[in-house]
Amino acid sequence: MSGGRAAFFKLPTGAPPSRSRTPSPVRPDRRGRLRKGTRLADAYETDPFSSIRPFESFTSSFAVQEYITALVRRDTHDVDSIITIPTGFDDDDDAPVELVDEDVWVMEHLRRITLDQHIWVAALTGACTRSTCPSMTADPDWLHVCAAHYAPPDPPCCAIDYITHASDGAQELLCSSKYFPSRMSVSEGSRRLLDAVARRLYRSFAHAFFHHQPLFVQLEAETSLVRRFTELSRRFKLMDEASMVIPEFGELEEEDIDLEDEGDEEQGERSEIRLVGENE
Repeated sequence: MSGGRAAFFKLPTGAPPSRSRTPSPVRPDRRGRLRKGTRLADAYETDPFSSIRPFESFTSSFAVQEYITALVRRDTHDVDSIITIPTGFDDDDDAPVELVDEDVWVMEHLRRITLDQHIWVAALTGACTRSTCPSMTADPDWLHVCAAHYAPPDPPCCAIDYITHASDGAQELLCSSKYFPSRMSVSEGSRRLLDAVARRLYRSFAHAFFHHQPLFVQLEAETSLVRRFTELSRRFKLMDEASMVIPEFGELEEEDIDLEDEGDEEQGERSEIRLVGENE
């Protein structure tokens, strides 16, 4: 280059430097926090055939929440193990004793179910709209009024709005320091609120079953969330049997499950409409 300086760059020779990733650190100690750089595949136990980690190994203030989360991650379809209160042995008694208060166990389970229901709500937004489901019906005989408003809106909340409001309301209530200030105990008054939360969350599943059945079948096959919720409600008497209107899958005849694409036709005449409001 005339009148200037030529710049020369040395080209690399030989084999290119290795691009292999640094190996993941040692598998994290399940009794402590995850180590920096731990890969997701090594972070949690996801083998459904692995042994269940003892509840006593969870030592933080959120032990019950962490234990339930570990069970769900291990195998979301192992409903009986997930909802069974862990037991241990007292020094003064040879008989096994429950290690978690029943009301605290139910509270933490409802928190987890509300979280796991998010994928259901997201999936429903494509099929459940104001035009397809202008009102919230859990089955042909019940019309539910959204309790998220001081006065019923006009027009009333459509089904997907009701489902979203119920999910948001459940999360807000279950995380309220006013009604649930402790992770170690639940007052008698707050225990009654758990029943109300369970009823409202259940209606979302019932609506999906009766009005969006193909989507319900797909989501339930992936998550077993309705089965977990139903068994939890039965075992701890959160709802009466008459309110649990979704039939067991084992009791369904093949022709009862319609896997065809959903249309926009009417769901049929409602023989009886009952209003369900704030107190239900």
